[in-house]
Amino acid sequence: MQVKALYEEGFFRKFLYIGLVCLAYSAWCLYDGMVAYPAKLERAKVYHVEMADLESTQREKAWLDRTSQEGWDNYVPETPAEIENDIFQQYLQIAVCLLIAVPMLLKYFFARGTYIEADDEEIRPSWNKNVIPFAAITKIDKTKWIKKGIAKVYYSVGTASKSFVMDDFKFARTEMAAIMSRAERDLPDSAIIGPRQSVDPEPA
Repeated sequence: MQVKALYEEGFFRKFLYIGLVCLAYSAWCLYDGMVAYPAKLERAKVYHVEMADLESTQREKAWLDRTSQEGWDNYVPETPAEIENDIFQQYLQIAVCLLIAVPMLLKYFFARGTYIEADDEEIRPSWNKNVIPFAAITKIDKTKWIKKGIAKVYYSVGTASKSFVMDDFKFARTEMAAIMSRAERDLPDSAIIGPRQSVDPEPA
């Protein structure tokens, strides 16, 4: 048996989309924080600071004259403090978006080209130099295999006990089922938590 389960592009593509959406929103916030809101702040300082000592009627007239002269909208702006808070909020949102975007994009790009392959003797993940001999497997926990496609394989190498997660959502399902079937073949029922692989599928 020689099986290679390639990564599932469809599964990982959602991380790419999330990352790109977060980057786009960050760019929008950056524009607001560096261009749009500072422009509002300039107008707010004119109305709330430069014209603060004028009487109401004089202030309104002076404001209409100034907005007409500068080509501004003539609505009364928020206070400078409120706009400065808005600018701070934009940079805060950028930080949050980047905290989400960077891990999502790394998850997508690091997954590209990964695979899990197996022969009659062992499992070899592409990202891990440690192979998993089938003879070393002591237990398989398939509690989440049916609903989530996740199984935890426990094995021993020398005196060390290790585990490896098999996930048929992240990797080609038919090939992963074949690898799982081979992993279970020499184990007693007591070493498998959950149902055995019902069939030994041949990878396409």
